[in-house]
Amino acid sequence: MGDILNDLTTEQLAAIRERALNKLTERACVWCGKIQPMRADQRFCCPAHRAAFSRASTGLIHDELILERRQWHIDRDELLREIADLRRQLAERP
Repeated sequence: MGDILNDLTTEQLAAIRERALNKLTERACVWCGKIQPMRADQRFCCPAHRAAFSRASTGLIHDELILERRQWHIDRDELLREIADLRRQLAERP
């Protein structure tokens, strides 16, 4: 479509608008669940919801990393206790 919009007739603009609207499907916003016409690649009803989702997902990833780090410390402490027990057992052997 190499035509300039100002050179198009009202009928041509209406046809282009109709084609664009026909490509929209009723979809739910990932953030708020509001159902409205969206493109196939669109997931949010507005940029504010896309930003909120991004901030929330970053927070979830951060929380997940903190939990993994805590579990790593617990596992490490258990291994250190086990190593200390084995060393003590070796020292007690005649």
